[in-house]
Amino acid sequence: MFADMMGYSRLMDEDEELALAMRRKMETSLQNLIPQFQGTIIQFYGDGAMCTFSEAGRALHCAAKLQQILRIDPEVPVRIGLHIGEIAYDDRNIYGETVNIAARIESFGLPGAILFSKQLAKNLPDDTSLTVKNLGPFKLKNIEEPIELFALKAPHLLVPNAKQLAGKGHSLKNSLAVLPFVNMSSDPENEYFSDGIAEEILNVVSKVENLKVTARTSSFSYKGRNEDIRQIGKELGVAAVLEGSVRKSGQRVRITAQLISTEDGYHLFSETYDRTLDDIFAIQDEIALKITDQLKERLGIESKKKHLVEAPTLNMDAYNAYLRGLFHWNQYSPQEAQIAMGLFQQAIDLDPNFAKPYAILSFCLAFLGGTTEMEPKKAFPVARESALRAVKLDPQLAEAHCALGLVRMFFDWDFEGAEMYFEKAAGINEKNSNYLVTYGLFLVAAGRFPQAIQTLEKALEIDPISFLAHAYLAEALAMSADFESALKLIEKMEGLFPHHVFMALMKGNIYLLKGDYEKAQEALKKKIEMELPIFKDFVVARGIAAAGLGDTERYLKCKKRIESLVPDYPQSDLNIHRAMLAVADDDMGTMLDNLNQAVEKRLPGMVFVVNHPYWKKIYRDERSKALLEKIKMKGRQIE
Repeated sequence: MFADMMGYSRLMDEDEELALAMRRKMETSLQNLIPQFQGTIIQFYGDGAMCTFSEAGRALHCAAKLQQILRIDPEVPVRIGLHIGEIAYDDRNIYGETVNIAARIESFGLPGAILFSKQLAKNLPDDTSLTVKNLGPFKLKNIEEPIELFALKAPHLLVPNAKQLAGKGHSLKNSLAVLPFVNMSSDPENEYFSDGIAEEILNVVSKVENLKVTARTSSFSYKGRNEDIRQIGKELGVAAVLEGSVRKSGQRVRITAQLISTEDGYHLFSETYDRTLDDIFAIQDEIALKITDQLKERLGIESKKKHLVEAPTLNMDAYNAYLRGLFHWNQYSPQEAQIAMGLFQQAIDLDPNFAKPYAILSFCLAFLGGTTEMEPKKAFPVARESALRAVKLDPQLAEAHCALGLVRMFFDWDFEGAEMYFEKAAGINEKNSNYLVTYGLFLVAAGRFPQAIQTLEKALEIDPISFLAHAYLAEALAMSADFESALKLIEKMEGLFPHHVFMALMKGNIYLLKGDYEKAQEALKKKIEMELPIFKDFVVARGIAAAGLGDTERYLKCKKRIESLVPDYPQSDLNIHRAMLAVADDDMGTMLDNLNQAVEKRLPGMVFVVNHPYWKKIYRDERSKALLEKIKMKGRQIE
């Protein structure tokens, strides 16, 4: 059992004497009550306490009595959470998932209420004095399986409903995943259209207040897989799934959509729409409204809008080109991004007032410029121009503001200006996964690691199978020196993305930051094809590990290998990679020379030099001050 006094810190600022008196009342009450119900106080911590009991019934009776006492003037606002299961002890504390779950349940509590898990409810005795209310399933932070929560009912207790609860996680009642629609057309190339329709519907319903919608990356990972809806619901942590199919022939289109409960596989609705392409936005609107209508009662969702979809263009050829571009952009590779750019430009040529292609075109350019697949000085100015045009046409496009944030961060090296645009994106839709992931990356670059971790954890709640969100979170954890959590996350990623070569590099880099060069060298042994963009990163990481182990021969071999790659990377000349190897060899002159060249070329990677712990020691050198003046970004690692 976890019991925690709410608002204690704030009250200490306002009335320290009252705050201390209330805490003493809580502690005294626990010390008197716990032994009466055969419990044990494991520890007091600040304004809370952790206790254990031998039986579930005794634990709930104790919690109820405690709330009854604490509601007598002066009332102490305490929330209580309980769970049942195995625990591990040492001399000072208890550990295990049972403890973590109880703490997460307590975070959802309200003063005067008692919340507990279904597992504990199932272990209650036949006791008519213990009546409970089912609040439904919740996805708790860092807990894999959904947990069904209950509240204890009694005249002196607050009995909340699911809508009132907010804590470390979210209710599954107000959650939805939109799966990719199946292409039923005779032409397999129409897959772009079925994918695009599903994604457009997903983007619309994700803006509905109080509705959590799984992001595209995770929901589209089920494409082509014949998975049971209940299993999908369990893996994504959602209460309902929308699936469907699209048959397109000429100007005619048939769209079938069905909303299914993941609890029992029950169809909440199933509709078929036979229309012309000119009606495509009306169909999207009908489906979105139908979803929110069905979720009103079942999931506690409310939407007062009569229409959720506004036609973004009246030119269907432009919309078709946009959907084709979206299909290629979502492959997330430099080659596919180049194809997508051509299609977005085609959509713009057909309808210069169509905002969406401008926004995603900007993202494509920022992606290519950020990875130096395009020369940054050519990519980012066009990305800025395109995003500004999108914002002018439609100020409510969160992606356009995020793209402007990326330009300000990677090209202008202006953290304050970048954050201004990310804040605008959050104001439009703070549940947008593009916003959460790009803002998380910004926070990593800015050295604000705790906030980056919090933001990227939110991204994973919405997009639990996002490679980028996982990767950026692992980096934030490692950069904040939480190496254990970073490595645990890598283990999880190895299960989710078993064939992704990037995993070995991430693990190696974590060990490098930790200073464990032997384990870094072991992790980096994976064979990498020279054609892959990350080959050069592996060479550098192996060189740093060799330098750390005093293996001069291997270090020089890696250094020579990087020099041999320079002709293959004319946009970057590998200046930052050369500088990293120079740092490993304490060659400050070579390091500064290369970083100064990188500044002249405005290489986007410079944004990470300012706050990354790897570069920290360079700031002890007086010559680095001139470099920092050129970058004009605050280096938190210098402090």
